[in-house]
Amino acid sequence: MSPDDTVSLSIAEAGELARTVLGAWGLAPDHASAVAETMVRGERDGCTSHGLYRLLVAANSVERGVVVPDAVPQVSEPAPALVRVDGQGGFAQLPFEQGMPLLVEKARRYGIAALAINNAVHFAALWPEVEALAEQGLVALAFTPSHSWVAPEGGTKPVFGTNPIAFGWPRPGKSPFVFDFATSAVARGEIELHRRAGKAIPDDWGYDAQGNPSTDAAAVLAGAMRTFGAHKGSALAAMVELVAGPLIGDMTSAESMAADEGRGGSPIGGELILAIDPAGFLGAGVEEHLRRAEAMFEAIEGQGARLPGTRRLIARARSDAEGLRIPAKLHQDIMEVLERGNEVRNALGRAVLLAGAAMVATPSPVMAAPAAQVAKAESADAGFEKISTAEFSWRQKQTAPCEDTPKDAKVSLPDLGPKAQAERLACWESVEKQLAAIPQDQLSPANKVNFAVYKGQIDALLASQRYRDYEKPFNADTSFWGDLTEWARNPLRNREAADDYLVMLREIPRYYDQQIENMRAGLKRGFTAPRVTLAGRDKGIETVALARTAEESPFYAPLKALPSTIPAAEQEKLRAEARKLIAEGVTPAHAKLLGFMRGEYEKGARTTLAAYDLPDGKAYYESKIREFVTLDKSAEDIHQIGLSEMARIRSQMQDVMSEVKFKGDLKAFLHFLRTDPQFYPKTPNELLYRAAWIAKTFDGKADEFFGRMPRSRFAIKPVPDEIAPFYTGGRGGPGIYLVNTYDLPSRPFYSQVALTLHESAPGHAMQMPLAAENKDLPDFRRETYLSAYGEGWALYCEALGEDMGMYETPYDRFGMLSYQAWRASRLVVDTGIHAMGWSREQAQAYLRDNTALSDHEIETEVDRYISWPGQALSYYMGQLAFVNGRKKAEAALGAKFNIRAFHDAVLELGGVPLPVLGERIDKLIADGGKGPYPDEE
Repeated sequence: MSPDDTVSLSIAEAGELARTVLGAWGLAPDHASAVAETMVRGERDGCTSHGLYRLLVAANSVERGVVVPDAVPQVSEPAPALVRVDGQGGFAQLPFEQGMPLLVEKARRYGIAALAINNAVHFAALWPEVEALAEQGLVALAFTPSHSWVAPEGGTKPVFGTNPIAFGWPRPGKSPFVFDFATSAVARGEIELHRRAGKAIPDDWGYDAQGNPSTDAAAVLAGAMRTFGAHKGSALAAMVELVAGPLIGDMTSAESMAADEGRGGSPIGGELILAIDPAGFLGAGVEEHLRRAEAMFEAIEGQGARLPGTRRLIARARSDAEGLRIPAKLHQDIMEVLERGNEVRNALGRAVLLAGAAMVATPSPVMAAPAAQVAKAESADAGFEKISTAEFSWRQKQTAPCEDTPKDAKVSLPDLGPKAQAERLACWESVEKQLAAIPQDQLSPANKVNFAVYKGQIDALLASQRYRDYEKPFNADTSFWGDLTEWARNPLRNREAADDYLVMLREIPRYYDQQIENMRAGLKRGFTAPRVTLAGRDKGIETVALARTAEESPFYAPLKALPSTIPAAEQEKLRAEARKLIAEGVTPAHAKLLGFMRGEYEKGARTTLAAYDLPDGKAYYESKIREFVTLDKSAEDIHQIGLSEMARIRSQMQDVMSEVKFKGDLKAFLHFLRTDPQFYPKTPNELLYRAAWIAKTFDGKADEFFGRMPRSRFAIKPVPDEIAPFYTGGRGGPGIYLVNTYDLPSRPFYSQVALTLHESAPGHAMQMPLAAENKDLPDFRRETYLSAYGEGWALYCEALGEDMGMYETPYDRFGMLSYQAWRASRLVVDTGIHAMGWSREQAQAYLRDNTALSDHEIETEVDRYISWPGQALSYYMGQLAFVNGRKKAEAALGAKFNIRAFHDAVLELGGVPLPVLGERIDKLIADGGKGPYPDEE
């Protein structure tokens, strides 16, 4: 074998090789995954001394009893801004993974935080850790001692470790600025690689055992390395010894060497990591000051100088494109280590590896989040199902009730504190890594679809958690307090439901306090709802806070009519307990929240509108586009689609104006529609009755267009008074169609057909129950809502009304076109506000000039778009997927096209990303137009 011979590996293959070797040596799957990732990142980035070569180092440490291969790290919080992770004698990578989410959370809350990793085995570079923190928008520093291999300047005997220092700086839209260097003249692994290759080293790298400078790598490894930069490097090495040793209660390099007791394992000890949130110092001005940093970087590179870390990024890009190439000799050594690990494990059992360990771990999981690991022998389907089932079961306990929560669901109010938020982040990051290891090509056809849906959910949850959306827990449309008040309208069907309801009431003060603290953290960094959207949004809080007695509180309502299955005496006990909880907890909690909202929050809320003005705003808005559109589209692309569609719709509007023989332009016609009394109800019931008539008219046409219908029915009710003034015109879902009867002169009849088709059937109140009733779908598809699909379908249903003959007058049809224009306008307005600097007035004017919406509706809608970036894009982008998909199927199938089969095929999906919808339509075409329920089509 020539020294120049190499072996090619893909990055995925390198990861699998590393996990396999580490698993063979007894590392628990979570340790193996964390350690392998660090090694592969080193190899990928051209840092070969910290790459796959370290598999030999890790195996050596396990074999010599230096490391506990299945240690369970223990996370604690010794002070508000401090995190400590006791590695329990395991490798340091997993302790960092488990401590990082809490470190990030504390840094964002307090401006600066520190993580101490104690009692862990260190063998790898620090730059992956500071880069991970910088990717979260934080400035990071990391330090760790090692074994005493390095002599101080002026001496020849080892005292220090190689003592690396790593630094990371966030760069918006770019890879972070990262450097990681040992305070020794060179990394010890670099000398070892020279020894393996039989190459001489420079004579200023170290001394032999007699204190003489040497070019013999083996002699220097047996003697002492030198610090870099003479006394300056020696001073930095001493600093690292102090801050990552005695300061955090751990060992110096000399003590680590002594604890090794001649076993020749990796260093044992501590690591100190500092994380600083720029927004903690800079507040809303953070982006401006980060731009100043970019000017410095440009000044460096502009004169031909290289930024530290640039070579790593170049190597990374090359590796991503071409894969990895490692020396064939190293590959052979790795395979021999793998074989030896298997032999040791098979011959002596895993207990032998644990017997010589320096420290013993005591399993005590830090969080209840799932950590389903995919065993190698499991099929891809079984592995994926284990991961998704465990996470979704856990996920359901992480959210409070909302308008889409089933009425018979057992609900609770989740912990929203810093540790819980860190645990959620850690869970979803863990799930993301586990999904990356699933071979998608080995999944069944059904699970390929499930995987795409589930991966989209995890991506959105992870992005939301990373951007800390929980610090802005309401918008102009929905709120956590409104969701709870609405939930209180549900009847309590049995004793268990009543007991659960009282538990929820008992938790409200804690839950609201945590919401307030999270909003305070958002205020601190300029991550708030825009001030202009806050007016009147606290009305629901006031209703509860100012209730004169517990019985007058909305939260007492379900206690007034308890089921007869509960004995009368027990009913009175429940009511008495509810009155006590409301008077002593619920009402004061709302009063406290009301004071906070009207004082501290409203005064401190940002005065800007755009998502781009939020911290890391451009990336945040891009993440919301991905979440709500499920396509890789830029704001500029979506804006142009909106303008194009608006031009098409306006042409159709002109046709209606000609049909009714209106003399004047569109602006005049819109004024006529907004002001003529013939188009408006005089009483709330008149509006409600018309909605009911339209819904029943659809019932008479449904079997012509749909094969399968849901068992669930829906009620039609008015929007509650306390939220009606700023609520949308209607809202539908499982079992309900809410019609807004507030300000009747803003609720035109000509919009009612489109609104009803959208919100009731065949829109939300039909599509969502169909998904929930489809037992062939996993829970994470039946019980979740994907806006691009759900809103796209509902908007498609408005246009479908033409095919069904639902629009009886030209004005009704114009109302539908106005609604189409309204949603197409959202593409223009949402991107205009959040990416292009539009004002509130500019957005209102665009809707006023292009739709028949009333002025009141325009104001509430624009405020909704301002406070809920990206959500408004889902409607029309989703509709285009349904409309274009149907056109494609009609063209491909010709006479074989069956509208019932088409609708059944797209509705059986539940709620899926738009690319998955397109794939299902392609399958319908490939199947000759045959839908999922042939007997019903």
